[in-house]
Amino acid sequence: MKYIIIFILSINYSISQNIKVSYVEQNNISPNSKSATLFSNNLKSIYILHKQSFVNDSPIIEDQSGEISVIGKYEDISQQTYLKELNSNLIYKKVKTNKSYVVVKDSIPPLKWNINYTDQKKIGKYNCNKATVNFRGRNYIAWYSTDIPFISGPWKFGGLPGLILEVYNTENDAKYSWIATNIEFPYQKNVDYKSDLKSFRILSKKEEVKLNNDYTQKQLNMRKARVNKNENITFSEIKNSGIELIYEWEGECEE
Repeated sequence: MKYIIIFILSINYSISQNIKVSYVEQNNISPNSKSATLFSNNLKSIYILHKQSFVNDSPIIEDQSGEISVIGKYEDISQQTYLKELNSNLIYKKVKTNKSYVVVKDSIPPLKWNINYTDQKKIGKYNCNKATVNFRGRNYIAWYSTDIPFISGPWKFGGLPGLILEVYNTENDAKYSWIATNIEFPYQKNVDYKSDLKSFRILSKKEEVKLNNDYTQKQLNMRKARVNKNENITFSEIKNSGIELIYEWEGECEE
């Protein structure tokens, strides 16, 4: 109980403070590591994926009629900004298109972290504890530090009793990882957590996923059209790939 009270007091103190965290992102699809920056005050956070980020969100384009589509996967993309309300499950991702910006509204399921581990390790000068979670079809291991009383983390991760300094998935088909490389606390400069989202076109996450799947289906149809009818080739069913494999509207994720 003593430690819980101390952590709550620390959280209340950090609400009036800002933190800036630099992360390096890697996966086994993109050959180069990528950079990202987190700003947080325990009420809101901004997570910026800098240009050429690897995360599996396809480049979005608009045609002259305003129709939204995607132009491919795993290509270099413009900067993306994730705006998170830490007391809710809403994440707004602002993506630059070829013409303007589009905002993707994502209502993520609660992250049901398991923190019942005795494993510890040191990242930099910080003592870290282990936690695990299943999120949208992938299993992750995270390392968080109660020495830094922020409930934030990279990408869509958060909700642990301390800042997440490292997180990675355990599957072998694709590897994703995030690790903190620099922490500035307290961060002395002003951070604008406000964003006029109403001025941008807003898509739901479900709509964005459909755009990606429509693009994949179009590419598959083109391949089928080029195949000789005498060739015995089987095409796989279209399914989600990349960092998120299962969505809430498709069925419950496994625990």
